[in-house]
Amino acid sequence: MHLFTNNNTRKIEIKRSSQGMVLNQKKYILELLLRAGMKGAKGISIPMITGNHFSKHDGQPLQDAHLYRSIIGGLQYATVSRPDI
Repeated sequence: MHLFTNNNTRKIEIKRSSQGMVLNQKKYILELLLRAGMKGAKGISIPMITGNHFSKHDGQPLQDAHLYRSIIGGLQYATVSRPDI
């Protein structure tokens, strides 16, 4: 069984087993990683190096702010709907 949003994006997959039901967002998270160009990225225990100072003047402006906002919204959805991931 799958749960869908109004635009038919599969976000949560439900699998039944002999021990109960398991909720899973693997496919949705993989799609987010693909859209962000991070499919081959390796996980780390600390998300950022501590002690660095950043400025809004550092780096280059985003070419596609909509893509960035879309990915951030997807990550927010994933963590709100399943805070254990």
